[in-house]
Amino acid sequence: MSVYRFKTRMNTFQAIINDDESFVKIGGKTYKDCINITLIKKDGIPVYAKIPHLESEPECGVERFLDKNEKDATTDFIRGSLQLINHLYPSVTQFEFMDDSKIECGEKKSATPPRKMVIPLSLAFLYIAKYGKSWYEEKFNAKHIDEKIYERFRESTKILFQPKTMSYEIFKRDNSLNKEQDDFLKPLYEKSISWNEFFISVPKDDQCKMFVNWLPFFIAKLLNYTFINNGWLIDITTMPKTDLKDITKVMVGGLKKNTRKNKRNSFIFTNNSSRGSFGNAELHF
Repeated sequence: MSVYRFKTRMNTFQAIINDDESFVKIGGKTYKDCINITLIKKDGIPVYAKIPHLESEPECGVERFLDKNEKDATTDFIRGSLQLINHLYPSVTQFEFMDDSKIECGEKKSATPPRKMVIPLSLAFLYIAKYGKSWYEEKFNAKHIDEKIYERFRESTKILFQPKTMSYEIFKRDNSLNKEQDDFLKPLYEKSISWNEFFISVPKDDQCKMFVNWLPFFIAKLLNYTFINNGWLIDITTMPKTDLKDITKVMVGGLKKNTRKNKRNSFIFTNNSSRGSFGNAELHF
């Protein structure tokens, strides 16, 4: 087993690699199981990765809690984790995952992880409704592995930016809006021209109450069910980067001293920010 500590622009995290270097757990001191990455090998060399589990919890940070209300804290954590894998295994540039990302719209059941969401809302469909792309597309330049599937999905999102042709009464009926949603959404709907203009007009603090019981189903139908959760890919070469400030290999019981003998186990470098899972990978905010 190998253990690494790595610093990103916003926090410090820990990675545990098993003995045969086929599986990595990334997280914090008390909760180490935030991101799981499986390394796929060819001729004994890792060449590809799958992300079977992903969640963002406060305890994922080492130096301090991961503040999910801090802008880009979760994005920084995930980007840094993928950059770490690519740094340790340069031949690994692609990460496959299932986009089952969610935000919590209710009270959490437990004070410690792993936490189960009480009232989840799909982050993928929320982002698509507002911006015409998923959260992973926006933050990581993710694409679907199947180019034809991805082309159909991207084409279908154009309807979000076109004038609405559905009357409010039909919209209300099709989504079974309750009275609170009806009273709140009707003036926004009638004032908005396009779908995305309507969805963006709902304040962030009201999104859960207004969207939680109908939005994913409505967007899926509107896009003719072209969004497919599994088979998504993040390519590290096109992903926007975070600053990875240093990587330190850790011995059980303490840090390795930076001597000439183990100099190769400690790295310090900075990346300039650039723009350019199999399994049930859930992004918990």
